[in-house]
Amino acid sequence: MKLIYHPASPYARKVRVVAIELGLGRSVELVHVDLTLGRYNRMVGAANPIGKVPVAIADDGEVLHDSSARPLDPSCPAQAGAVR
Repeated sequence: MKLIYHPASPYARKVRVVAIELGLGRSVELVHVDLTLGRYNRMVGAANPIGKVPVAIADDGEVLHDSSARPLDPSCPAQAGAVR
């Protein structure tokens, strides 16, 4: 899984903490993006229509955006906002 994030985002930190707690920390590729002063980032914009982080891209290409970390945990129901 690839996680597009900015270190100042509390929502991205939430997803990172959940991944570590679930033992997935080493399997998540962190992709730091520069969103300083509201700069638009094309990678983020292509993955998330509202242009915000975090954005998780699963190995199968499924894109999960916003702050929900539930899709990381297989015991949780499917994320309603997931883009398929």
